[in-house]
Amino acid sequence: MKYTVFITLLFAIILCGCNRSKSPSTNVVLVSNEPPTVPYAELLVADEVSMGIFTVDSMKKQVSITMENTGNDTLYIRNVLPQCDCTETVSFDSIIPAGEKGSVIVSLDLTGYPADTIRKEIGILSNDRRERVKRVELIGICR
Repeated sequence: MKYTVFITLLFAIILCGCNRSKSPSTNVVLVSNEPPTVPYAELLVADEVSMGIFTVDSMKKQVSITMENTGNDTLYIRNVLPQCDCTETVSFDSIIPAGEKGSVIVSLDLTGYPADTIRKEIGILSNDRRERVKRVELIGICR
């Protein structure tokens, strides 16, 4: 008897819930291809940069790496950190407005390195919304 009353009440609740009219506004899902409206900065930079060929006559080189802010807010480059002592940050643009480009200039001194392909890395620290440290690999060939 208890179970019959319980099941009857359960069916009544279910049926009442199914018969309610739903307004269109309760199930509307908005989908947009627009970028987020909140301010954000986003750093676009190459993953690899060629330093070219280093010869006995020229074991030191500088390269300029282009950075772009593809976000809608100001990008702040906090620091550029080299992997080792043979790589040095010469200069970098610390403020890049939305939609603009900047650069970082690094030098690589391979004096004393044997003939081989050299791979060194720098880290660019910024306020990028997804990746606070972007890694860029510098590639050079010693002959």
